[in-house]
Amino acid sequence: MMLALWRNEWQFYLRQPLCWLALLLAIAFTLLLTLTQPALSAQPNKELLFNHSKLLMLVHPLLLGVLAPLAFYRDSQHNMQALIAATPLTRWQWGLSRAGALLLLVFALQIGLTVLLTMVAEPAATSLWPLAWQLLLVQQLPALLLLVTLQLWCSQRSQQLGWSWLLTLCCWLGYMLL
Repeated sequence: MMLALWRNEWQFYLRQPLCWLALLLAIAFTLLLTLTQPALSAQPNKELLFNHSKLLMLVHPLLLGVLAPLAFYRDSQHNMQALIAATPLTRWQWGLSRAGALLLLVFALQIGLTVLLTMVAEPAATSLWPLAWQLLLVQQLPALLLLVTLQLWCSQRSQQLGWSWLLTLCCWLGYMLL
């Protein structure tokens, strides 16, 4: 049941121009962050950690702020709540399917950005790959889980899109103030 729901969500995301635009802008912004740095430093591990931190603070909250309305608010935006409520889905299944698909989408993008960051940081070094995967699983994945869960919680509390944008702004500003 859940696999079919996730497949439907993936098919929905593949047909959304806003999703493609957000993903392309995230990739372009990551390239801009990494390619405009000065010459490679003597400590590529620190440079990779710094790039991952920039990506976590600058890209993730904004990316999820753009994609969360596609996942959680599309029913209320298009007055489809009554139709969705008529399906045999519980709120738990609805939330798990939407949040899971959004998490998988952004995590797949993050894997691609991790490969990109690692190749840019030190193209010839293979010693950075274990650190890159460790940063992906220890730093990026929990942050993505938190941001997706917060967006899901916000969508469950209010069907107004402005609260999601306010949450995105607060998360982004909170990261900037750290």
